[in-house]
Amino acid sequence: MSFAASCHQQAAAARSAAGAVPDAAAALTHFAHTLDDAQRDARQAIADARDAQHRIDQAEADIADAQAAQQVAATQADAANHRIAMSSIGGVPSVDAQADLQAASDAGQAAADRETAARRRLDAARDDLERAERRGHHAMDRARDGSQAVSGALGSGPAMPPIGMPGAPAAAAWRYALSGARRSISVSSRSRHQRGPYQSGSQKSMTNETTATGKAT
Repeated sequence: MSFAASCHQQAAAARSAAGAVPDAAAALTHFAHTLDDAQRDARQAIADARDAQHRIDQAEADIADAQAAQQVAATQADAANHRIAMSSIGGVPSVDAQADLQAASDAGQAAADRETAARRRLDAARDDLERAERRGHHAMDRARDGSQAVSGALGSGPAMPPIGMPGAPAAAAWRYALSGARRSISVSSRSRHQRGPYQSGSQKSMTNETTATGKAT
């Protein structure tokens, strides 16, 4: 691949990667807002769930207290009835026992009413807890989806190819040619040294003829 073609290819890849930056930035901004909303909803859901659980605990405690009060009232009512029965043997029921019976009955009814109200609060708190848990799970799903979308946005854009030295092939060819030229110069120098310095072919011929003539003489 020529130097110019390599430059064009790398420039096109750079433009493609640069063009993806605004899209990735917009996607990141959108998903960041989504993630912030999901985290805020999750925190609110956690707070609502804690409040609902606190109300559940309080309602259960109120129910237990109301049930205990009903048992006390029932015991008092039994005692008052016993006294009334014993006093009736003499012909006149005990007025105090009758008053105690009425008080125990009223206390038992009030305790039953408190239990009913506490059970309503318990049901409402349980419903609120379930809604808070659903909202929390939904918020966590949105946060997870937003996080995955951010990762996808960061990894889905065009990437720059590995950029090598654009002139590397030409430089390699130049080094090879230069090495060959040096070898040629070295061979030529050795040849001239063997013939003698500055001795041309005609001079060598004349020298050989002179030598032959001297030998003949």
